[in-house]
Parts: sequence; structure tokens; C-alpha cells
Amino acid sequence: MESRKEVTRRLSELVEKRITGRNMVWSREVPFDKGTSSERRVDYVAFRPFMPEQRVEPSSLELGTFEFYEIKSCIADFESGHGLTFEGDENYLVT
Repeated sequence: MESRKEVTRRLSELVEKRITGRNMVWSREVPFDKGTSSERRVDYVAFRPFMPEQRVEPSSLELGTFEFYEIKSCIADFESGHGLTFEGDENYLVT
């Protein structure tokens, strides 16, 4: 059986494979509401610009889509309540 750390690493690799090379920019461990009582962190945030006909237009940033990915390697991780930030345009829970 894989350790929790190994499962997290493997799931992270799968997320990165999904979001790399799809005309997206992304980052891992993205903080939100820093310095407030509701400070939290998202495992991965990706941004896909709106590109009709595969062209960048002035509206590409304004109409783009934010994707949030939360990685949960075990039931205890899920039940902890940490990292359940669903504020993206599209939200994914990776298990």
C-alpha cells in the first residue's frame, strides 16, 4: 500500500499533466484571503483564457475560466475540512 505522501505526489502529477499544455497558466499552493481569519490555500489553480477560434482577443482574460483543484489522498484528509475551497469557475476534488 502506498503512503499518504506517495498518493499525494501521484495525484499531483496527474493534475499537472491535465493542466499543462492546454493554453492554461497554473500554480500550486495558491493562498487566498491572506492575513484574514478566512485565509486558506488551494492545491492548484489554473486559468484558461477564453479563446474563440483559438485566438487571443481583448475579452480573453475577462471571460476566461479559473479551475481549482483540491487533492485528497485519504478519507482523513477529506474529513479534516481543510482545503475544501470551491470558489473557482470550475472546481475539482481529486481523490
